[in-house]
Amino acid sequence: MAEHAGILSSSPAPAVPEANQMADLPDDAMLLVLSRLPLDDLIQCRLVCKRLARLALHPDAWRRRRLTNACNSCNPCPLFSAGLRLGSCVDSMRIELPPETGCHLLFTSPCAARRLTISTVHGGAGSWQAALLVRHQGLLGRLREVDLTLYSPCPCDAKSAVKADVSVLLGTLASTPGLEKLTIKGDEDDPKRPMQNGVSCLHVTVPPSLTHFTCRPRDSRLEPAVNALLAAHAATLEEVEIVSLKAWPPSSRMGLVLAKLLRLAKLECQMLPDMEAVAACESLRELTLIVDDEVSPACRESIAAFFRRAVQLREVHFTWCHVHADCLDFVAALASSGRSRVETLGIYSVSRSPEPAELQVLLAALRSLPALRRLRVNAERDSDEAKALLEALPSLDVDLGQDIHGDS
Repeated sequence: MAEHAGILSSSPAPAVPEANQMADLPDDAMLLVLSRLPLDDLIQCRLVCKRLARLALHPDAWRRRRLTNACNSCNPCPLFSAGLRLGSCVDSMRIELPPETGCHLLFTSPCAARRLTISTVHGGAGSWQAALLVRHQGLLGRLREVDLTLYSPCPCDAKSAVKADVSVLLGTLASTPGLEKLTIKGDEDDPKRPMQNGVSCLHVTVPPSLTHFTCRPRDSRLEPAVNALLAAHAATLEEVEIVSLKAWPPSSRMGLVLAKLLRLAKLECQMLPDMEAVAACESLRELTLIVDDEVSPACRESIAAFFRRAVQLREVHFTWCHVHADCLDFVAALASSGRSRVETLGIYSVSRSPEPAELQVLLAALRSLPALRRLRVNAERDSDEAKALLEALPSLDVDLGQDIHGDS
């Protein structure tokens, strides 16, 4: 028996396969790992073995990545160029134009981005290149979002050249099929110097696709292009933000264009001369109005008429109010119909809390808003105004000392 036991003990143990070996992982698991590697490590994986060389070029290893040529980014220029050569698709590209070093791959690479964030910082050359980049990415068929910042041109640029460049760029954006979200911003670093751009009305030929449009221009000469974009995508736009404070007083045409947006649900804008027309937009549910105390009496009356008619609103915010009187007039107009369905009302002033007399007017108007459930107003939490609001409106959810986005 002991001999038999010895024979058994001398038999080799069966081989146990090692667990968690990389070669045993299926391709989908390997791609999940590769998609989370830094870009330089992913590129190096192509040198490990044939399988990794193949998987490192798979679209799923690139789909969530972000490429940028910004000088302060974590992607230095050689790595950025390698990404353009090897990747078939990325989530986004952040591009400063013109680039510090020439990069023709921007306009020829098969790497398709879902989102482009473009800054043109050197006048005409950057605008031309931005137009080429948008056109190239649009042809690749994956582009859905563009965030464009147009900085003031250099003084050495000829005005006629800049005018042509901006027109071509905006025309390219307007002609990009499938675009869902577009943001156009002016030069926030130097608001006293407007962009030197004369832009004629654009002719948009692509089917409507934009759902979100944000424009913060610095020059009234952009208005024809903005109106053309709004009109071309009237069937699909759901959220629109057009704010330039006092740098760009819009004409009455913009209100008429906004009134024709069939699916508009959320609007942020300054005081428009023909705001009353926007009340015809039955889908509008949320409005943020930038109140300016220097507009004409006719403009104020048009806005008051809008609030008397716009019974479809559910949420209204007034911000950048230098005086409360305008806001109080508009709140009173909102309540005057007796049919208001506004549930959330915000009044945020950058200057001061309401005076006692103004507070009484506000309270009277608030009591005439039958659907009101939440009030946002910037008043000191321990002030008499805040106490009066809380005591007079015990059924309301009152937020004090907050801005339009609810931040303290």
